[in-house]
Amino acid sequence: MKKGKILSVKCGYNPNSSSIGANISVFLWSTVSAGLFINTVIPIIINKLKKKDKDVNTKKP
Repeated sequence: MKKGKILSVKCGYNPNSSSIGANISVFLWSTVSAGLFINTVIPIIINKLKKKDKDVNTKKP
């Protein structure tokens, strides 16, 4: 039985995987960064709203 020959080699970021396989890492990092963004921004917004509510309640005439 004859052995096959390597016709070409593609170099670069994940070149030999399918199109969905190449995008998995992008989906993973997008999910991680969205989670990090939400977990940092939401507490800041809540904290500002609480301070605003406190300021409104303390300024009663």
